[in-house]
Amino acid sequence: MSPSSPAPAPSATTTIVTCIEAGFMERQVPLLVKSLRRFDHVLARAQVLAIQPRKGPAISGATRRELKTLGIEHVRADLVGSYAWYNNLNKSAAMAWADRNCTTDFITWLDADMVFLGPTPEVVPGLDTSFVARAGEGYLGSDGADRNAPYWERISQIVGVDYKAAEIIESLPEGRPIYEYYQSGVYSQARRDGIGIRHLEFMKKVLDAAVGSIVARNYHYDQVTISMAAAPGAACASGWPGRTITTSIRSRSRRSIARCCAVAGCCIITAGSTRRPGAGSRPCSTRSTPRAAS
Repeated sequence: MSPSSPAPAPSATTTIVTCIEAGFMERQVPLLVKSLRRFDHVLARAQVLAIQPRKGPAISGATRRELKTLGIEHVRADLVGSYAWYNNLNKSAAMAWADRNCTTDFITWLDADMVFLGPTPEVVPGLDTSFVARAGEGYLGSDGADRNAPYWERISQIVGVDYKAAEIIESLPEGRPIYEYYQSGVYSQARRDGIGIRHLEFMKKVLDAAVGSIVARNYHYDQVTISMAAAPGAACASGWPGRTITTSIRSRSRRSIARCCAVAGCCIITAGSTRRPGAGSRPCSTRSTPRAAS
């Protein structure tokens, strides 16, 4: 390399995080990682954490042995406390734990109910990027003047971040203009920015406020709050001098990842589906339905 040639950009590293609990997830997580190791050369060598973040039955000895064989680190700790009733808090609690305990440049979340069918280079962004995700659905996103706007304004008040300070993006799959709102089945966050820690804090604030949307009630809190945690104006330990967000997880990576549901030991592939299998342990109906913002 000549003296005038620019130095090559260093490769970013990431730790993959997913959740596991006793039951059907014991089949899903090994399948996810087996497919990742076989088909995704980008993420094949990444460290994988299977975090069990709330109290409940232990996974089986056979599953623990399989995780060890696959090089998956099983972390069991009560990270959610009194919020165990809300299944989707597992995700933000696990990612906050990873933010505090991992050393890689990024932390990548993968829902357990997926398999990899090919490489996903967009999932691990460059070191100048803070967050990468797929754009959210238009039915819950807002352009600031639609029926969802009061909900987003209320969430903004609760977490202290103005959603309108973000950029306008195109929702998926509708393609309508909305303020930044991201899907959370697959995303990567820069560990230096503490997005995971902030995400967990925002989730708890929204759950405590018991405010739901008119179209989704208390579902997708995880997506709404991760969008806020990654938004401009959100408090950040590093000061976030150069915020860069990309919504590139929309084309090749979408085709390379398929949803799967473990049923009676079989895997039913539902490529492109956005519907999650039931979360299993404790239903959200154990808590009163949040009031809708209007």
